[in-house]
Amino acid sequence: MPDEALMDPVPGVSTVSGVSTVVPGGEQQSPPPGAVDADNTILTIDGGTPGPTGAAQAPASDFPPPPALASTAEFDWTDDLPLVDMAAALGRALAMGDDLYRAASYAGGLIVGSTNANVPPQEIRDARLLTAVILDRLRVRYFKKGELAGYMIPSRHLQAALQSEAFLQAFRVVDEVIRSPRFFGAEFTLTAPGYQDGGQGQRCLYAGLPATIAANTETIKTFIDAMPFETRADGTNAVGAALVRMLRNYWPGGKPLVPISSSKSHSGKGTIVDFIAGTERQISISYQANADWPLERSFVGALKAHPDVGLINIDNARAGRGARVIASSFIERVATDPKLFLFSTGSGRPVQRTNDVVLTLTTNEGAFSIDILNRGWPIHLVRIGDLTELPSRIGNPRLEYLRANRARIEAELRGMMACWKAAGCPLDNSVRHPFIECTRVIGGILLANGFQDFLGNYSSRRTIHDPVRNALGMLGATRPNEWLRPNEWVQLVVTLGLEATILPNARGNQQAQERDLGIIFSTHRDETFVAETDDARVELQLEKKRARRNGLAVTLYRFNLLGSTELPCDEEANAPA
Repeated sequence: MPDEALMDPVPGVSTVSGVSTVVPGGEQQSPPPGAVDADNTILTIDGGTPGPTGAAQAPASDFPPPPALASTAEFDWTDDLPLVDMAAALGRALAMGDDLYRAASYAGGLIVGSTNANVPPQEIRDARLLTAVILDRLRVRYFKKGELAGYMIPSRHLQAALQSEAFLQAFRVVDEVIRSPRFFGAEFTLTAPGYQDGGQGQRCLYAGLPATIAANTETIKTFIDAMPFETRADGTNAVGAALVRMLRNYWPGGKPLVPISSSKSHSGKGTIVDFIAGTERQISISYQANADWPLERSFVGALKAHPDVGLINIDNARAGRGARVIASSFIERVATDPKLFLFSTGSGRPVQRTNDVVLTLTTNEGAFSIDILNRGWPIHLVRIGDLTELPSRIGNPRLEYLRANRARIEAELRGMMACWKAAGCPLDNSVRHPFIECTRVIGGILLANGFQDFLGNYSSRRTIHDPVRNALGMLGATRPNEWLRPNEWVQLVVTLGLEATILPNARGNQQAQERDLGIIFSTHRDETFVAETDDARVELQLEKKRARRNGLAVTLYRFNLLGSTELPCDEEANAPA
C-alpha cells in the first residue's frame, strides 16, 4: 500500500483525532483491557479523575500525565502492510506531540525534549526505550494475519524504525535540549522559549521562560571584589570563563581550560567554579594522578549520565608520584577535540558529541603542566590569615551570595552580551592565546563592559607553574639586557643553584650543559617570563642573535627587560644601631 494511503479514508482505514488507525476489515473492536471493570464501571484512566465508583484521586505527580491516558485514539500496527509504510505512519503519529525530536546524527534515534522542567532530555536509541515512549503517547493495537495479536509493537520492528529515515524524517532535528537561555548563530541571537533553528549544529529546544537582561554588572563586580584574587586579571578571567560557559555551544575544540589554584585549602576555588557554572548543570569528578584511564572513565560516565551538563570540574588535582607538575594527556586532548568520542571500558556503547563542555581544574598542591597552562585561562586565589576569622561583606560567597543572586548574575552576563552587540561586536586583538578566536571575542565583550587586564596574568602564571620557565625567569632577572654566550649562562645557572631544574641530564659535563641550555633557550625563544627580585617584579623576553666576537661567529642570548613594577614595602625597617 502506498504511504499516502495510510492517511486516506479508504475501507479498513480510519483516522481518529488525527492519528492513522488501521483496522483490518473495518471490524469493531472492544475497549482496551483495563478501561472497564467486571461490572462495566468506568475506571480512572485520565491521570487522576475518579470514576463513578468514587475512587480516591491519584496523588499529584512531578511529571505531566501521559497523553495516551487522556485519548481514545488508537494506532494499529499490522504485519500485513510493508514495514516502511508502518514505520512512516508511526513516525507521523508520534511527531504530532511537542516533545519528540530526531537526533542530528544519521540513524541516531530520537530525543525526548519536554518543556516540563522536571523531565530531563533523554536519548531514545533502543527498542526498549521507544516502547516506553509509545506506551505514554499512543494506544497501540498489533495485528498479525488480520487478527488482533496484542497491544505492543514487536521490538525488532521498533529497532529497525529507530535507525530508518522512513521513521526519523517525521521529526524535526534538534542538536540539543537546553534548560538555560543561550545565544546561537553568527549574530549571537538569544534563545526564546521553544524550538530554535540556527542552522546545522545550532538547532536547539529551549525549555524555559523568556530570558531577562540586566543593564549593569553590579552584582558580578560585588562578587569579584569580595574574592581574594591575586591580581585584577584573575578576577577578569573568572568573568571571561563565565561568558565562555554561557557561549559554550560556540568554538568546539577551541575553548580554554580554566585552571584554578590557591595558596591554601578553602580559599574559594569551589566558589569560583560555581560562579562560572551559573545556572547550568555542573559535575565534579576526582583527578587521578598516576593514570589517565580512571579520569577518562569518570568523564565519559558524567557526560553519558547527564548529556545536558555545561561544566565539568576536575577537583583536587595534584602531581603524581615522582612528578613535579599536574599533567594529563586526556585533559589536553579534550580541550582541543571538537568532537568528543565518548567510550571507556565499562561505560557502554561509544557515543560522539560536539565538544560544548567547559572544563575547570582546581588544585592547592603542585603546579599545572605547561601544556595545560598553554590551553588555559589561569585563576589564582591568595587567602591570608585564619580562614575561620576572615569576615566577608557579602556573607558566605558560595552558600549565601551566589545562591541568592544566581539569576541576577546570569541576567548581567546576558546584559554584557547586549552591550557588546550594541557596540558592534568589537574584538580584542591585543590578547595572545592559542585559542585565539574565542579569546578575542571574550576579550572584546569584557572591554566593552569595562573589565580590564584580561589574561594579564597569562605569562606570570605559566612562569610560576612551570619549573623550567620559573627557573629561566630567575636566571634572566639576575642579568637583564646582557648578551651572553651559552657557556657564560651555564656558569650562572650553576652559581644560582638552578642546575637540577634547567640542566638535569647534563650535570657536571660542560659541553653537554652548553648543548642542552642552547636547546632550552631555542625552545623558549621570544617567550616572556615574569620574575621577582628583592625590590621589583620584572617581565623579560628571551632573545637570540648571531654575532662576531674576536672575529668568530657566536650565538648569544639575552633576557630583554620589557617592564618592571616596584614591589611595595609594608613598613620602613629600622636600621641596626
